[in-house]
Amino acid sequence: MRRRHFLKTLGGSFTLLKSAGAGATEMTKALELTRDGHSTSSIAGNAVSADGITIVEHGKPLAVITISSGASKTVAGAAQLLSACIEKSTNAKLSMETALPADGRVVIHVGEDDYTRQLDLDLKSLGADGFAITFPDNKNIVIAGAEDWGTEFGIYEFLERYVGVRWLMPGPYGEDIPHSPTIAVPREEIRQEPAYKWRDVSGDIGAKWSRRNRNNSEMIPCYHNLNRLFPPSKYAKSHPEFYPILDGKRYIPSTDADTNWQPCFSADGIVEEASKNIQEYFRTHPGKHYFSLGMNDSTRFCECDRCGLGEGPKRNFLGFRNSSDSYFEWANKVVESVLKEYPDTWFGTLAYGGLSQPPDNIKKINPHIVVYMTDDRMRWCNPEVEAEGHRITEWWNSTASSLGWYDWLWGYPYMLPKVWFHLMARVLEYGSKNGVRGFFAETNFYIDYDRQAEDKVSPFRWGEGPKFYVLWKLLWDPSINIDHVLDDWYERTVGKAAAPELKAYFSHWEQFWTERILQSSFWQPKGYMLNFRNYDYFDIVTKEDMAQSRQWLESVVAKAQTTEQKGGAKQILKAFDYYEACALTFMEVIKAAKSLPTSERDALQRANSVESYLSNKQRREDLLDELFFHDPVIKPPVWVNEGDRWGCYPLWCLYDWAKNRNGRVRGRLNQFSLSEDRVLSDVAQLMCGILDGKIQPITRNPDFSKSLDGWDLESKGPTAMTWDKREGHDGAGALCGEMGCAISQDATVSSNNKYTCLGFVKVTGSQSKGGYLDVAILDVNGKAIDQHYRRKTLFIEPGVWTPIATTIDFPALKRWNSSLGLWKEPTTMRLQLSVSGLDPGGKVYVDDCGIYM
Repeated sequence: MRRRHFLKTLGGSFTLLKSAGAGATEMTKALELTRDGHSTSSIAGNAVSADGITIVEHGKPLAVITISSGASKTVAGAAQLLSACIEKSTNAKLSMETALPADGRVVIHVGEDDYTRQLDLDLKSLGADGFAITFPDNKNIVIAGAEDWGTEFGIYEFLERYVGVRWLMPGPYGEDIPHSPTIAVPREEIRQEPAYKWRDVSGDIGAKWSRRNRNNSEMIPCYHNLNRLFPPSKYAKSHPEFYPILDGKRYIPSTDADTNWQPCFSADGIVEEASKNIQEYFRTHPGKHYFSLGMNDSTRFCECDRCGLGEGPKRNFLGFRNSSDSYFEWANKVVESVLKEYPDTWFGTLAYGGLSQPPDNIKKINPHIVVYMTDDRMRWCNPEVEAEGHRITEWWNSTASSLGWYDWLWGYPYMLPKVWFHLMARVLEYGSKNGVRGFFAETNFYIDYDRQAEDKVSPFRWGEGPKFYVLWKLLWDPSINIDHVLDDWYERTVGKAAAPELKAYFSHWEQFWTERILQSSFWQPKGYMLNFRNYDYFDIVTKEDMAQSRQWLESVVAKAQTTEQKGGAKQILKAFDYYEACALTFMEVIKAAKSLPTSERDALQRANSVESYLSNKQRREDLLDELFFHDPVIKPPVWVNEGDRWGCYPLWCLYDWAKNRNGRVRGRLNQFSLSEDRVLSDVAQLMCGILDGKIQPITRNPDFSKSLDGWDLESKGPTAMTWDKREGHDGAGALCGEMGCAISQDATVSSNNKYTCLGFVKVTGSQSKGGYLDVAILDVNGKAIDQHYRRKTLFIEPGVWTPIATTIDFPALKRWNSSLGLWKEPTTMRLQLSVSGLDPGGKVYVDDCGIYM
């Protein structure tokens, strides 16, 4: 019932009621005043208007809550929450009834009942999530929505506005209900509905908590789905024409799990077959009204003449081959066919990769297709990127009447609090004014999370403070005063005395991510998402940043008063402990790579700081292991934030200064080889063994003296790799790539050992710098054991031979993966080195590269 009415509201134009705009002003007012040390509703407690209705007076209940005898579980639960929160605030319990009381008490009607049906509330005009809080007379208060969820959201508004309740975070420290022995409610009607009709995120940020902040967990599905619509197990033999022409040949995926392709959208019969399959889905799933037409997660679109008709070699604004015309011609026909039998169904798709911009030759996309535009909109901190985002949004708005935004709000795996409150407010207000009515975001990477752990505390949830609290408020009403919302959150979370320092802490990191980040090599204005596996942002972090942040948060903990305030403050500090350890580790790694020693004295000073670096590194790993193994809510994947589990990279940066066996740097290295620190001694012993020629790589041809013998060119990289005898790191000659390189080699490995990948890279003729060292760990079937490649960012200073080094500790990896039940015995390690993005004329040289046991 809910969905059917909800869909009726989507027919083209989304017009909010005038009163919805007034809701923003009302919400702002409700956050401005304070009572008993809390920022609360301006109409709770003693701050009430003369014509208010008193529901509790000096702890005495003066009202009763009524629900229909046939009320749904949703409405009954909302009514129970209303009673429970009022009791926590006033110590007065409002009874719940299914019939009107005869004693003249005030009646709070929750949802429709015999009384409210006689009123002209016009609830249907509000949409599925909308609600009204209205006052027919001084003895009746009505809280009702067009559907059950609207009634539930009306209860949350009533509690926030009149009782002062806040759900700041999931768990025991997140609910804040101020004590107020008297509650009086003014007779001022409130009618609200959300600016964004569909509101949802991935990852666990607390389902019940999000709901209470008015997330409806709704989106028209747009996930990658075409491989499921045309599974090769069903169509590879009967309809090979459904699969794409790539590089002049028909590509037939070998398994249903292969998603690295798109269908041939112009194939004969492919519209009819898709329509048939979707109609069958709706027939066998009678409660479903949505279907995803989302493209596969691949750039490989069909290259046949029919799919390319009218597109030719055109590239879209992101540089992908523009395939929007062939796709949307197909999608329009499929949806038109399905709607004949199922007229109330809706379809989601992604404006992503080759579909990132509207089609040229199709003027209107079927209004039952909701187009989700993909972008990491934190990038809109750059005015030029923001202007481009506006242009693309308005471009789509002229072609598609149903629009959504798909975003990446990732916190974890980032290793600093990635917050952008004010920019988020500006972005979402712009979207709401320009036809965007759906919002979905990826929030975190988890292998798994406990969906029932609503009341358990996780520092990962607290690390970014009010980020998602603010998100839900903005998706409901993006015109709210963001500063009032933030100030209210800080004060309600840690108390009035501690709030200024908490505000200073998050404001500091907001400025980092929206202003200072533009100066980091991490910042990339092109594309549609920032690279979450690139930790270059630490190149602009300072020790002062971390020291000041710690000072703020320790002061917050000291000044917080109540158990809940102390608890929340300590969770934020615990998350910062991890951020700080990461920063102190990666700052040293970046420094080591970007400014190699220029003298023996400099190298000795670097050597003397290695032990301090290892101390911070170990602290980081201990915290990660603690959270990884003991966090009660989430289980991050092993590869996320593994960071410098690689060994002791700053020590490898002294390699060239340790070549002299009689030098002082080599003497320090010899001392390190006797260290009780196993990481330090292992690296020092391995380096000495390589320098002395006693340890050889288990891979072939490390100096490329035999050209590419033993090495493979990666398909995604440049194909021209030559031997240049004039260059070389440790001898005559090196492998040279024009504009970049992408090479790989496999080696047989055992899970009982540790392995180090070592090599040297030099870039000339280009100011562009950076690349990746990927280590794939494969089982006996050639399948990756880890969820992703274990990637290390390379910091390459132009004109200098820069070492690359990464260590894979198989015994530790086995322990981590076994805890998740994911362990498979490795047989092969694949080293993949890639450097790209060089300026025209730039060259990259590679030498002395291999895997050592």
